[in-house]
Amino acid sequence: MKNLFLVTFLFITICCKAQTTKPIDGFLGVKFGASSAQVIEALKAKGGSLNTDQTPQSIGFSNIKLGGRPVSTLFVHFVNDKAYEAVFIFTPEQEPKIIDYYNAVVKDISDVYGVGKTKKKFKAPYTEGDGYEITAIKTGNADYETDWVDGVNYIIALIRKDTKINALTVRLFYNDGKLRKEFTDQQKAQNKSEF
Repeated sequence: MKNLFLVTFLFITICCKAQTTKPIDGFLGVKFGASSAQVIEALKAKGGSLNTDQTPQSIGFSNIKLGGRPVSTLFVHFVNDKAYEAVFIFTPEQEPKIIDYYNAVVKDISDVYGVGKTKKKFKAPYTEGDGYEITAIKTGNADYETDWVDGVNYIIALIRKDTKINALTVRLFYNDGKLRKEFTDQQKAQNKSEF
């Protein structure tokens, strides 16, 4: 009887978990594969401002929020006028709180897409918990990354130093794996044609 109860409980728990996670099929209500015109229309409707430096492969936006957090810049990348990647860049006001900010973003994404796989790597002499994590990240001696995978689609959250503004940022990548492969294959073919 206890085994039946345990199996039933586990089944219900797994089913509930499966029903609460969202598939990774787009970003900010925009589906992967949307055209640049559709992306521009959708993000302008959310208050986004189109940046002037755009190409057929990449469009930048400012004045966007994700989960109530202001986004410094959002880049949407295209292959054959189909959106395959969105890159959200967050620049917290208090750099010493970057790890807390990153952890809060990871928690919010996990609440929607399920628990991601977190990886932290430190190079000597730095270690997690030594009080020098920010210095380690700034000098390239520590990496913080969390990944969520849904089939071939995925989301990556990480902390990186932005050399243009000399500040640490939290970056969030939403990717369509099939379209990314199409982009990669296209780049390889172009590189080969140059020979």
